[in-house]
Amino acid sequence: MVSHRAIANRLAWAQDRYPLTDSDRVLAVASFGFDIAAWELFAPLAAGAAIVLPREGEHKDPAALARLLRDERITVAHFVPSLLRPILDEPAAAACPDLRAVFCGGEGMGRDLHDRFVEVLPGRTLAHFYGPTEAAISALFHDCAREEAPGPVPIGLPIANVDVHVLDETLHPVPAEVPGEIFIGGVALARGYLGRADLTADRFVPDPVGSATMRVSPGGSKMALRTASRCPGDT
Repeated sequence: MVSHRAIANRLAWAQDRYPLTDSDRVLAVASFGFDIAAWELFAPLAAGAAIVLPREGEHKDPAALARLLRDERITVAHFVPSLLRPILDEPAAAACPDLRAVFCGGEGMGRDLHDRFVEVLPGRTLAHFYGPTEAAISALFHDCAREEAPGPVPIGLPIANVDVHVLDETLHPVPAEVPGEIFIGGVALARGYLGRADLTADRFVPDPVGSATMRVSPGGSKMALRTASRCPGDT
């Protein structure tokens, strides 16, 4: 149960961080049931930008999408890493002078994909997003630099009005470089699973750090989301 407020917060943050204008052409490839579709559709409409929809079947065809980026003069697009990788291998991908920003999320991004992007599309913005199902679209972001450190691309820092903590098994903060679980709170957090009290209890826990920005449930108890990911304490 994701709130309108959570989606509005994500859209407002994205427009501040990566502003769209009425000259942009945004490629919308996500299924309408996938949360990133909320950004692909509502963000361009709010900014007066154009939305370009692939024809049936093209959204899974790397060659067709690469040609679409070029022929439709797309300026901004979002892909899962496993789709971006084969798109970059298509000759048409390098012939997209209008493309200025590509966002990635839904999967981990390897360093090899980052390097391939820099090789094929030098000078363009590449950002990596992380967010579990229980948070609106994405909760963390990382602006990829031309030279990334070895290893997986980081999931970065929280977006506006989102709290993220890395805690140990006793729900206490871990020191830097010590692995722990990610806990997410704030306006991005969903209200739980509709009709699934068991799943809600498994995924949502009382706020373990007392942060004022963590979501307050209808019953008044502050809540946080326990994600399935583990990461070093300085992530």
